[in-house]
Amino acid sequence: MKKFFYYLTLLSSLIAFVIGCSKEEEELPKLELNATELSFKSEGGDELVGVTSNTNWSAVSSEKWCEVSPASSKGDGAIKVTAQKNEKRESRTAKISVVSGSLTRIVVVSQVGAGSENGSGGNNEEGGNGSGNENGGSNGSNNDGGDTPTPTVTYQVTLTSSLTVGGTVTGGGSYEKGKVVTISASANSGYKFVKWSDGNTSSIRTITVTGNQSLMAYFEIVRYTVTLTSSPIVGGTVTGGGSYEKGKVVTISASANSGYKFVKWDDGETSASRTFTVNGNRSLTAYFEQNPVQQYSITLSKSPSAGGTVYGGGTYEEGKIVTITATPASGYEFTKWSDGVTTNPRTLTVTANKTLTAYFEQKSSNPSSGVAVNGKLPGKFSVSATKQVSFAMGNLQCKASTDTWRFAENQYDVIGYYNENNSATYSGWIDLFGWGTSGYDGKYPYMTRQSNYDYGNGYSDIARTNYDWGVYNAISNGGNKAGMWRTLTYDEWSYLFKTRTNALNLRGQATVNGQTGYILLPDVWSAPSSLKFTANPDNFTTNRYSASEWSKMEAAGAVFLPCAGDRYGTVVHGVGSYGYYWSSTASHDYNAGYFSFYWDGDAGVNYSGYRYAGYSVRLATE
Repeated sequence: MKKFFYYLTLLSSLIAFVIGCSKEEEELPKLELNATELSFKSEGGDELVGVTSNTNWSAVSSEKWCEVSPASSKGDGAIKVTAQKNEKRESRTAKISVVSGSLTRIVVVSQVGAGSENGSGGNNEEGGNGSGNENGGSNGSNNDGGDTPTPTVTYQVTLTSSLTVGGTVTGGGSYEKGKVVTISASANSGYKFVKWSDGNTSSIRTITVTGNQSLMAYFEIVRYTVTLTSSPIVGGTVTGGGSYEKGKVVTISASANSGYKFVKWDDGETSASRTFTVNGNRSLTAYFEQNPVQQYSITLSKSPSAGGTVYGGGTYEEGKIVTITATPASGYEFTKWSDGVTTNPRTLTVTANKTLTAYFEQKSSNPSSGVAVNGKLPGKFSVSATKQVSFAMGNLQCKASTDTWRFAENQYDVIGYYNENNSATYSGWIDLFGWGTSGYDGKYPYMTRQSNYDYGNGYSDIARTNYDWGVYNAISNGGNKAGMWRTLTYDEWSYLFKTRTNALNLRGQATVNGQTGYILLPDVWSAPSSLKFTANPDNFTTNRYSASEWSKMEAAGAVFLPCAGDRYGTVVHGVGSYGYYWSSTASHDYNAGYFSFYWDGDAGVNYSGYRYAGYSVRLATE
């Protein structure tokens, strides 16, 4: 019977192996056991059978005296096999079936009969049919009535592999008690031995047989690392590096960045994209070199020569984005560039040599100078049901190298991309600031760190505190005394924009002296003769005013907020396209409120500006 179950187990394993091979690519359920036979003494006991699986499985015994636990589970685990005490003299067998889907694994369990380990008597010429008494024999005839030899006790050493394809194990079998046995685990090609199931990491080892023992050898796939780098780093990118199984065919590639070309790999290969078989760790460097750069000249002039100055001319590499600026002299205003463009400042992409002239004209006899008194414009604007304010004559500006503060000379003046020169020692002017960077408490106007926590005063508003630019600083052309100005709160911007009487008709996009921006009209408004204003257009061109025309609008109380863009770190964006103006109100997550407007007519008050962003500041006073 025992041979029958042995061959049945062997046949089942063979069938499962054939089926598993035919469906290996389909990754069908896996079911492996670390033992196919178990032997128990007559007094019974417990043994564990290791299960390696990737799905649900169940276990059942053919005999009541042989119990299994658990009856079902999922994934890797173990089955506890318990044999009850055998009271009979006959040995007995049971079959445990472990099933997962179409897979079945068999464990044959055998148990000797009572007294088999110590002798059970036999034919005895002197004592008759003995049964282990002092005159009888053990397991056979005893003709002289002498001592019965002690039978040899043997145990089973069962060895299995965690991965059938990972390697082989040797040394398993039936051994006498006390036998010192050598067992070994040999990894197949592409795999490596990791450890035995008892934690031992020696692939070849000896064990002393003291009982039935089941051990599983764990193998894993050998992996190697492919490391790729670029030289120089800015020259290009490499792809295909990573961790791969031994024998894997890998494709790597090198892609040159703009202005560079791929030369070769450091092993001499000149194909940017290539394949190779991974047989060990490998490091490769892709070499790039810079393409010859074409350079062109941007030549700027002015007309008349006394009308102003021009900036941005010079020799530049092809593809460079250049900002050119025309700044009117006192008594003049910019009209246009020689190619008809009226935007100032403007950006150019260098593709060829280019010559441009900035045209200026003298202002009318009714200039805007003198409209502002101590920097304050004449218009009155309601910011609550009981409060009106007047705005400053221009956006706030600072020269970090001397800690000097001023208002822009004209409402349409912006620093633009020159804000990218921002530093503690920069001797030019800047007009884009992180929130609360008045210079108080180490919050300096030239800060560029991109962390909200470095700006302002924690979760507190900066209204009427030293963190407010107008409270802490003396503005040279705004009364030159600290505490004369302040920044509007979020609620005040919101009331001005949405709530005050006739608010919808007292605002809108415009272009003034070639500079795009947003107009706010005072509570009491009367348009100057021959000029008109269209509220809330969806563009910057419907309302267009020359410098002389704007001087009349300004004298009537109008305020103009130019599209000064914004700054993140040291990079400026959006000059001429949009404007962001800080409020003094803190918001959640260390953000702050601000007023914004865009080229498409969109405008409003927002509550979640990043504090580290560089926005414009237009101060007000009561």
